[in-house]
Amino acid sequence: MLALNNDVVMSNDHLRQLFDPAEQEALIGYAMDTMRAEHQTTARTVELPSGRAVHLRYVPAHCESGPAGGVFRIRLGHQRRSSLRPGTILSPRDHGTVELPGLIGAAPCWTRAGQQVDACYQAGDWLVVEGEAGVGKLALLQAVH
Repeated sequence: MLALNNDVVMSNDHLRQLFDPAEQEALIGYAMDTMRAEHQTTARTVELPSGRAVHLRYVPAHCESGPAGGVFRIRLGHQRRSSLRPGTILSPRDHGTVELPGLIGAAPCWTRAGQQVDACYQAGDWLVVEGEAGVGKLALLQAVH
């Protein structure tokens, strides 16, 4: 279980034992993305930087003033890639790693961004890359292309 809002992240012992710190960071990133985009109960399947697929089931929490965060039930996936919802699972080359020429860095968020851009490029899908000036948007796109 993972519960979070804009100020607090809580997880149970089972989650901390099942996932290493890099996977936990990626899970929190996926959870924040889901929480910002969805305002109703939803489920999605994602792939962690390690290559393991996980299922996220999100239930939003509300208070008198509006959205207050959410609770995620997380479990390891055992589905084949072909049965997953399109656009929710990454397709990294080399079993979970993507070698992008000219880029450095191994932070889970940076790795996940590279995997997502590469997966969209490989699938011929459209994508939007946004961020502050100087974070590496252009370098990432050039490396993937």
